[in-house]
Amino acid sequence: MKRTILICFVLLSFNLVAQVAQLNDGFYVTNNNDTINCKIKTHRGMVGKGINVMELVCGISVIQNEVSKSFKAHEIKSFTVYDIKDRKYKFASYRGEDCFVKILEEGHISIGNVYSYNPLSLSFSTITTLMKNEKVYRLSISNRKQIIGELISDYPELQKEWLSGKNYKSKEKREGKV
Repeated sequence: MKRTILICFVLLSFNLVAQVAQLNDGFYVTNNNDTINCKIKTHRGMVGKGINVMELVCGISVIQNEVSKSFKAHEIKSFTVYDIKDRKYKFASYRGEDCFVKILEEGHISIGNVYSYNPLSLSFSTITTLMKNEKVYRLSISNRKQIIGELISDYPELQKEWLSGKNYKSKEKREGKV
C-alpha cells in the first residue's frame, strides 16, 4: 500500500513539473515584417524532450515589454522560440492554414510539419509538408511523386529524372544529392 502511494506521488510530481509554464527567449515577425524580441510562454514536453510543440501549433502567448499578448497564425508571419538547451523551434503561418507550420528545414523548397487534431480519438497526427512560394503542400504516399515533381519544375532535368521513375534512396535525399 505504501509502495503504491509512493509511486502515485512520484508520477504526479513528474506531471506537475511538466505542466509548469516557463518563459523562453524568442521572437516573432509581424505581418509588416517587423521582428520583435520577446519571451514566449511554453511548457516542457516529456522529460528530456524539449518544448511541448503541440501547445504552440494554433497560437502563442508572448511577454513583450512586460505586457502579455497572444497571437493566432493569421496575426503574425512567424515566430521562433529557443528552449533551455538552445534548440531552435521555428513556426510560420501560411495562407489557407488555420495553425502554424513547424519548419524543419528552410530552403528553395522548405520542409515542415502540420499537426491535425482528431476529436474522435483525441489525438494529433503529423503531416509532412513542403512549402514553396508561400504555399503549403501536404504529402502522402499517393501524391508524393506528383507534388515533388511540380515543385521542382524550375529544374527540368531533375524533374524529368524524378518523374521518369529513377529511384532515390532516402539517404541521398537527406544529403541533398537529389
